[in-house]
Amino acid sequence: MSKQLTHSPQKGKLVNVTQLLQKTYEVISCSQKMKDCFGEMQDTFTMIVYGPSGNGKTNMLADVLKEFGHLGEVLYLSFEEGHGKTIQDLIIRHGLDKINIKFLDTEDFPNFYQRMKRKQSPKIVVIDSWQYSRWTFDDYKQLKESFVFGKTPGRRKIFIFISHADGDEPKGASAKEVKFDCNIKVHVKQFIGFIVSRFGSKRNYIVWEEGARAYWGAKFEQKVYRTPEPSKKKGKAKKPKAPPPELPPPEPVTNMQIAPPEQPVKPVFKVPLNQLEEQYNE
Repeated sequence: MSKQLTHSPQKGKLVNVTQLLQKTYEVISCSQKMKDCFGEMQDTFTMIVYGPSGNGKTNMLADVLKEFGHLGEVLYLSFEEGHGKTIQDLIIRHGLDKINIKFLDTEDFPNFYQRMKRKQSPKIVVIDSWQYSRWTFDDYKQLKESFVFGKTPGRRKIFIFISHADGDEPKGASAKEVKFDCNIKVHVKQFIGFIVSRFGSKRNYIVWEEGARAYWGAKFEQKVYRTPEPSKKKGKAKKPKAPPPELPPPEPVTNMQIAPPEQPVKPVFKVPLNQLEEQYNE
């Protein structure tokens, strides 16, 4: 674990909406392809590139470094490969000798931090890989506080962190924290860089079109240009209910005795009616 640096007391600067809207920012001059993928980037930010081995992380990183090479010196911290042949192959294969790039095989965080404070320190720094560096999330925050949010324009930098993957996420708790905080997050999977950028992003990055088309097939355009997939209802499809059983037909009526209609019942008087009336009137 790297040594924790002490923070000096700081006092924030308060601005109103008008002052904030009047501020100007330095943005990176780059190709339209890069703008479509990463947005209109400020000249200082943090980026994480993660994914499984053999899916195109290194190729994409090389493209980004060549695009940003005009900004200044690049320092590549090769924790994982050192100064080995694979790094030499990387330089030859991608023409990285055409940009101002230097390779450092290892360095603990306190010494690296002091290196970044020098006047002639590099503009772009690649950490490959985060897991091999053994740095902490607090180290990352110290870099961002000093060299991304820093008040000295000449010392504002671009940090690019390469990370192993665990499924669709960076490997390890600290790598996940770095991903959450970075301005640009790139998940490289089967030769497409899936990008989430705080600077705005219109499409994902094609690392190797032939390989990506072979893997993604009919979904290639949707994966690159983020067109919505047809909606699918979640859960298992319900089986149609069986119709209720049919009732048996009524049995035919046979030998039914039909009763004759009832006749009105006439009152039967044993005493003549006139005698009853006389008795009633008495």
